[in-house]
Amino acid sequence: MDPKLFHGPSNTGERTEEAVLALNHSGFCDGPRIDHFIGRLTELSTLRLAAIQASEGYPQLVYIEGEPGIGKTTLLQKFATELSEFTILKATADRNEDNLPGAVLGQIARAVSGDTLQAYPLSDEGISSTTPFAAGAQLVSLLGCLQEDGPVAIVLDDMQWIDEFSARALTFMMRRFRADQILFIVSLRRDVTGVNTAGFTSYLRKHEGGSGISLKGFHKEEISQLVEAILGKTLPDKSITRLLEQTGGHPLFVRTLLAELPEDGLLCGENLLSASLTAVIRRMLATLPHESRQLLDSLAVLDARVPLSRAALISQISSDSVTQSLIPLLSLGLVEWWPHEPITPIAIRHAVQRDAVYFLIPPERRQRLHAAAVDVVDGTAIWVHRVAATAGPDDELAAQLEAVARNEVQMSRHGLAGTHFLWAADLSLTRQDRERRLLSAALSLLAANQLRQVLRYKERIEASSFSPARDLVLIAVNIFSGRYDEATRLAVRLLDLVRANLKSKELAQDTAYLLPWGLLVGERTSEVVESARWALNSGELDPKAASSTLTILSGAIGVLKGPQAALDCVLEFTQYTVVTNPAHVDGIGARGVWEVLDGKLSSGLKNLQAAMDHSRSGAPITACRRLWAYAAWGQFLKGEWDESVLTAEMAVDEALSGGYTFDYSFEYLAGMFVPAARGQWQQAQQLLEFVEQSAASAGAASGRLISGTARAVIAQTQSDYGAMYDALRPWHDLSLRHIDAAMIERWWRPLLAEAQLGTGRLEEAGVNLAKLTNAMHAPFMRLQVSRLRGWLLMCQGRAREAATTFDQALSEVVPVSDDAPIFRAHVQFQYGKCLYGLGQRRKAGQEFQKAYAIFSALRAIPYLNACEMQLARCGLRSNTSRNKRDLLTEREREIARYIGKGMTNREIADHLYLSPKTVEYHLGNMFTKLAISDRKELRGLIQDGAL
Repeated sequence: MDPKLFHGPSNTGERTEEAVLALNHSGFCDGPRIDHFIGRLTELSTLRLAAIQASEGYPQLVYIEGEPGIGKTTLLQKFATELSEFTILKATADRNEDNLPGAVLGQIARAVSGDTLQAYPLSDEGISSTTPFAAGAQLVSLLGCLQEDGPVAIVLDDMQWIDEFSARALTFMMRRFRADQILFIVSLRRDVTGVNTAGFTSYLRKHEGGSGISLKGFHKEEISQLVEAILGKTLPDKSITRLLEQTGGHPLFVRTLLAELPEDGLLCGENLLSASLTAVIRRMLATLPHESRQLLDSLAVLDARVPLSRAALISQISSDSVTQSLIPLLSLGLVEWWPHEPITPIAIRHAVQRDAVYFLIPPERRQRLHAAAVDVVDGTAIWVHRVAATAGPDDELAAQLEAVARNEVQMSRHGLAGTHFLWAADLSLTRQDRERRLLSAALSLLAANQLRQVLRYKERIEASSFSPARDLVLIAVNIFSGRYDEATRLAVRLLDLVRANLKSKELAQDTAYLLPWGLLVGERTSEVVESARWALNSGELDPKAASSTLTILSGAIGVLKGPQAALDCVLEFTQYTVVTNPAHVDGIGARGVWEVLDGKLSSGLKNLQAAMDHSRSGAPITACRRLWAYAAWGQFLKGEWDESVLTAEMAVDEALSGGYTFDYSFEYLAGMFVPAARGQWQQAQQLLEFVEQSAASAGAASGRLISGTARAVIAQTQSDYGAMYDALRPWHDLSLRHIDAAMIERWWRPLLAEAQLGTGRLEEAGVNLAKLTNAMHAPFMRLQVSRLRGWLLMCQGRAREAATTFDQALSEVVPVSDDAPIFRAHVQFQYGKCLYGLGQRRKAGQEFQKAYAIFSALRAIPYLNACEMQLARCGLRSNTSRNKRDLLTEREREIARYIGKGMTNREIADHLYLSPKTVEYHLGNMFTKLAISDRKELRGLIQDGAL
């Protein structure tokens, strides 16, 4: 093609539609065109290798980074044409939608056929009323379904603009695949870190087995190839060198210069004046015919791939002249067109070009175009353009947006409501309306767990006039930031307002659980009880708010009087803990937590499972954030160690998907009990590192307590009593008014007593054990305290009294549904040592053998080794034959358990948040390890008790 045709409007009138099609030749018709693809051989090789590995059942993640215009999208488009055997799901993030919850996830869902998607709540409406955790779990299941037809590729472009909801859901989803035909390809700009992308980007870079591609500019040979592909001829070496110097090899910059400069200037290289890409685009726009510029401006305002007729409509260009208007834009490489598709869509080629064009549109014209766009778009885009069309405050539009937002709140679409409240705030005429709508936005975003979005507006919220809503938002913000003192100061001030307006039903509804929560973190437990009961008794709370408020109230009662009183409090308001009501998820979880802490393990785990099932289905957990961790600990107590490992993993995933950084250390701690007790030091140490890294977000006191407890858990299983004592030293005289200290007292105080005994601090141990007397009604605590009291008596030379203490505990705590096998075995082991010291070797050996049987079933290796030493002293040998169960991993044992219940692969996958392919992978490994060939044989081993 004659390069002279690239310049000026003089030749454009002679172009035919065939000429337009020639300018716009397309590589494939279902996406943007791929013309003049140059180089990137190394990058394509990386992507091809990943595709091969994914198709063989090894999930792959490749992330591509680079500056804007460097060719990330083009590389994705080129590679997508090679994935003919893959089902491809594409999504492109939009910076205008980074505060629309589920924007990216919705694009992925829309790429799936309606029949397949029907079983999953991933439509726009479904996403807006669920949680990232639930959406991520549904996406895992959906991808498992799609793999029945072959491998799946998820191609995500411009993810620096991903919305927070989608980022969390995708992070959860990516963690769940093990043996699937899944390929993730993600591109993002290196120069931009969106408010929602920090954690997402960090996960991409740390993903095990992930590959990173960093795109750079073209080198000299590639620029020469690009020049020849575009111009149809080569340029002198001098010109190529100047292009490289001018552009740094930036492909979009090179293309733009080739389209903008005359041929003689390119040949001599003298007109390659130093300029930015934006400046070059500005010069190009000056050469456009009037109607071409109108069409380009309309595309910049629409900022989407739209039908050509729609763009022409808001440009006010006649259908007869639209094709001629398009020719110069195609010639200069500013737009892309898909004429062979039914609606002949069109879009500006690159975001950098779009930004430059949009910036150059005069403000008044920009507003007129946005106003015209309202009539040709639909959905949320209508409000986007209506807002952009305003020249300043618009009370009428603000009121309409507020009404829409309040309706969305009623439908539990809190994230979208928050966005619309924010727009309404920006359009408000008066300060009063602006602040009221801003605070409504913040409360909606908090309800949607979009904490980072709220932090964007922290300064504006702090600058707002005093109101209950302002203080409530700031209470939440300060709690999430670990600034408990400030949260409590605000809560105390708000409580004074409540006391002066006790008859205000509106105030009761507004303050709900946030006011007592702010008081609770500041150890103002009496005031928590006062404010929470006032709100609950007002009768003004909706079921969700009432359940959350009850959870906070029970926490305060637990601090003041212990788990039994807290459980009584929850049972006082059973109308807010109906196990079948998803709105009661917090209350159900709180009941389960207190039941576990009070020793009612079976009932507690049943309620915790119900709450977790509601969360899985999309019910947002607001106040009982740590129910997963307590479920993991309850399973540890009950001897369900494999289940505990997986629940703890879920606890971490749920915390990560929710963005609750102050919960991370607690969830990691809950996952340490089993690996530490099994002597899996490397895994336990890694979890300890995670605990300590994230403990800073939990507040100073909580962080030190949780870190110390985590270190003590490991030291206990290594019989390193000095390390245990040092780890828990700051908490020897701890006030239990702190919620975290009280909630995990039954975790750390027995550890402290053991450390004191192990280091010879008998008086301290006695004082400490006396503080556990009121917990003796709980079976697991009766066993622990009896072991420690007996040990103390042995240290005091009162071995016969110690033996009586051990014997009474073992006989009175019957091994039924609420038994704690690990603590029973500890008592038996200590009893054996006591009996051996009394010269009763045969009876001691019997106790050691009982303990050994339990430790063996739990695979508690450190304790097994200690038992073997004691048995040898008694002249006995342990049964060291290895159970087939020991050949399997925790995940495999869990899957085997569900196979034994008759569940299908799909049912198991849904229950464990895995894909069926991953379940099949684990089954294959199990068949090999156990030397069996099918599920029938596996069920036989389970029924025979071999597994």
